[in-house]
Amino acid sequence: MAVPALATAARKHGVTIHRDWSAPGLETKGGWASAFDTEKGSIRAQQSVLLAGT
Repeated sequence: MAVPALATAARKHGVTIHRDWSAPGLETKGGWASAFDTEKGSIRAQQSVLLAGT
């Protein structure tokens, strides 16, 4: 119950959540992630959280 509630609250604050995407490529800028290369194209972001699971 907690995870869907956190996702809903995050979306209300402008967060975009991408599920079931692989991100084999990662670009960095100044030692921080600046973009992810996915099978659906590149995603650039000023801030990001990358979570992985099975």
